[in-house]
Amino acid sequence: MPRDIPIGNGNLLIAFDQDYCIRDIYYPCVGKENHTDGHKFRFGIWIDGKFDWISKDWNLILDYVSESLLTHVTAFNENLGVSLHCNDLIDYRENIYIKKTILKNLSNIEREFRLFFHHDFHILESAIGDTAYFDPDEKAIIHYKGDRYFLMSGIREGRQGIDQYATGIKEFHGLEGTWKDAEDGILEGAPISQGSVDSTIAFSIRIFPDEEQTLNRLERAFETKVTEVIQRTSDVKSFRFAVPEDVEFKPGQFFFVTIRINSREVTKHFTFSNSPTEKGYVEFTKRITDSEFSQTLDSLKAGDWARLKMPYGSFTFEGEYEKVAFLSGGIGITPIRSMCKYVCDMKLSTNMILIYGNRTEKDIVFYEDLRIMEAENKNMKVVYAVGSAIDKDSWKGGTGFITGDMIREEIPDYTERVFFTCGPPKMVDYMVTLMRDEMKIDREKIKWENFPGY
Repeated sequence: MPRDIPIGNGNLLIAFDQDYCIRDIYYPCVGKENHTDGHKFRFGIWIDGKFDWISKDWNLILDYVSESLLTHVTAFNENLGVSLHCNDLIDYRENIYIKKTILKNLSNIEREFRLFFHHDFHILESAIGDTAYFDPDEKAIIHYKGDRYFLMSGIREGRQGIDQYATGIKEFHGLEGTWKDAEDGILEGAPISQGSVDSTIAFSIRIFPDEEQTLNRLERAFETKVTEVIQRTSDVKSFRFAVPEDVEFKPGQFFFVTIRINSREVTKHFTFSNSPTEKGYVEFTKRITDSEFSQTLDSLKAGDWARLKMPYGSFTFEGEYEKVAFLSGGIGITPIRSMCKYVCDMKLSTNMILIYGNRTEKDIVFYEDLRIMEAENKNMKVVYAVGSAIDKDSWKGGTGFITGDMIREEIPDYTERVFFTCGPPKMVDYMVTLMRDEMKIDREKIKWENFPGY
């Protein structure tokens, strides 16, 4: 069957059919390993109890943006009162497929729109032995077999993650797949399926009359410059970059930073250490080590080039819980600083307690920021613990590692709180085990993220 509007980067190639359904996903090179084996990936919409799969029966125009491999697709359905404007591309450096969808409500009332994306993978050109599962941390669906993994998620209205999902069996005993489950507007879940499987995900958006909303199935990337480098401690620096005004992220998320080392471009990921409320820039904060990447960072100055790709991650907090506790060590404070600053700036009523461990009092990152936030927010308490105080006479904080006894003493209502812990991998593993096994805190109340160094 002929294919329309193919897109690719030399390693990953995706082709659509005349119904604007993905039909081919070639990887790791064009013509080898078609992970759909020609089967259809459907794209549908539910509005006001009515459902339809987008197809050539719509007023559908498939095209490219001039002189590019960026698609320009418009779809109009008069009966549903909706128009869609879509762009599809594959990142030319990373093997990432990105779809941007703008929905316009053509009716005269506010309505809920649900977009459904169906995935009929045949990984390694076979339906046998595939696995599809829901990842609650990334709020995404992942399909895999062997060393081939495919992750599907999205962003809308500043929120990352899917709203509904379903995994299931297909092509076996007459089962058609999860796309049939989507046609009533509600997906039935099933967090994992194995064998000959497919999946469907959904995103919900409310749109006012004659207004538009945007769904991005992944991130945005852009080139920028360093605007400021701030010395936080003797071996920790913050790096700030100019960003467009419409850049959005959640407190606690991370982004990818590409810098030039000699003639090479090298990419690493870092957590935002600023809050979304601090506009005009994004910032990451890093301990400077002897690695080549770290030493290059150490030499950066205002005006130097960088490329950013964002946002990523589900280790976030925007006031969803009345009481939270943060357990952090060293440079793991960066996402927590972002969360605390957001809560304070937004004047949320969340009660926050932070226990922050470091080697010495001279190693406390963001000490002045935390002091100001604690002074201005009666619902915030910060507890410091150091391995060894340099000035034992003047040090007023705790000493030693964070322990169960310390948590019970400083957070007597710990059973009522949701915990966020972040720091070096060994520390985080210890904290999670301590909370689960010794303190018997429910798994659902523990959020964590590791900070490997480089």
